[in-house]
Amino acid sequence: MIAKCPFCDEYFGANLLEMHMSLCEKKHKEISSPFICSKCNKVFTDEHAYLKHKKTLHKEVVNDLFRQ
Repeated sequence: MIAKCPFCDEYFGANLLEMHMSLCEKKHKEISSPFICSKCNKVFTDEHAYLKHKKTLHKEVVNDLFRQ
């Protein structure tokens, strides 16, 4: 079975996915404050990309709490 890594969206066989995710998760935890979409769990490192994703893909009205 092929599955997608929730951190980087790459596909792996089930037996490799667990090992990959442990490495990929560590790499993504190093990012100080990632933005994670609550609808699809996609991880963004850039706030603007995250807001654009939510607004276009999920058609959500996004509060610009982070922008000043």
